[in-house]
Amino acid sequence: EDLMAAELNAEWETLAEAVQTIMRKQGAGDAYGLLKDFTRGQSVTPAAMREFIGELDLPADDKARLLALTPARYTGIAEALVSNIAGAQ
Repeated sequence: EDLMAAELNAEWETLAEAVQTIMRKQGAGDAYGLLKDFTRGQSVTPAAMREFIGELDLPADDKARLLALTPARYTGIAEALVSNIAGAQ
């Protein structure tokens, strides 16, 4: 369990989905391309992710939500998907 948690917390690029979603919500032009350039082929550190988010032209509340995320705490829409599956049975 500790090893899985350590591996997950080392993968900050998993937060790119959340960042891209907020960027698109706010009308950012090429959210996918910016994040691809930022994450592709390199390890993303917590400091680098926070710096990237800090430089984005986003409202303060969106930035605060993104800055509060960690790989272990980000679940995307998993809860909604599970609810839909459970409700369909």
